Amino acid sequence: DNEVSSFDVDFLDTKSGMKNLGNDEGLYLEVLYTFLVDYKDHGASLEHIFQMDEKEDLLLEVHTIKGLAATIGATNLVRYAEQFEKKLREDIYDHDSFLPLLKSLTELISSLDNYFKKNPFVSE
Repeated sequence: DNEVSSFDVDFLDTKSGMKNLGNDEGLYLEVLYTFLVDYKDHGASLEHIFQMDEKEDLLLEVHTIKGLAATIGATNLVRYAEQFEKKLREDIYDHDSFLPLLKSLTELISSLDNYFKKNPFVSE
């Protein structure tokens, strides 16, 4: 286990993310890039789903984000998604627990976007 990854950023638990993807740095970067592309404008649609009071859709979205965030090592996003999902499951439609989730997702997307602007991703 003396293979040390050169990939490290301060906004992700890269050790955990790499471990989840078999310590394959190329795959990890690909998954991060795909997450960025897929969720780049997702904050607005999440907000819309929340405003429309679509609890089931919101639950599915939040659960999916939580799983993906756990896979890539986005620990803050996982925590906020868990908190909000728990409230939704208890039928508590709480804007105060939704906002940190939205903010965390937006910050992660921004950080990934900045990273990939400086380090363009090229799939092999």
